[in-house]
Amino acid sequence: MNRQVMDEERKKKILSRMPLHQFGDPRDIGAMALFLVSDEARYITGQDFAVDGGALAFGY
Repeated sequence: MNRQVMDEERKKKILSRMPLHQFGDPRDIGAMALFLVSDEARYITGQDFAVDGGALAFGY
């Protein structure tokens, strides 16, 4: 989706402000979903998880 609305200069500006300096991948959401349905997450309730490479914590 970004490729349709973003030129290279805008992309560099956005990525330079993100802690991981890369856009996410749909597999990142899948990894979080897999974790949440696993036994490792059995005690987690009522949480919001930002799978955003640190953009929210950085103030985006």
